Amino acid sequence: MPMKIRIRIKNFFSRLLSPTRIFVLSFAGVILAGGILLWLPFSAVKGHLRFVDALFSSTSAVCVTGLVVIDIGKDLSTLGQVITIFLFQIG
Repeated sequence: MPMKIRIRIKNFFSRLLSPTRIFVLSFAGVILAGGILLWLPFSAVKGHLRFVDALFSSTSAVCVTGLVVIDIGKDLSTLGQVITIFLFQIG
């Protein structure tokens, strides 16, 4: 690739992805990934959680508020509890 094109691409991405945007997008990405992992059937004891409940639990864990609409000890499997612990640690 010619040097001018590389510089233009680098300038484009440096303007598009400021440190603030990277922080916000990574925060949202971790919450969404955690919500999807908690929504999958292997994370719950009976079937799977509703996506809204999984996303709320993931958001609450990453934001370290501790609010949940499910009983983590009863409704989540061991793997679901480990995912929740990792989300707490990331937050």
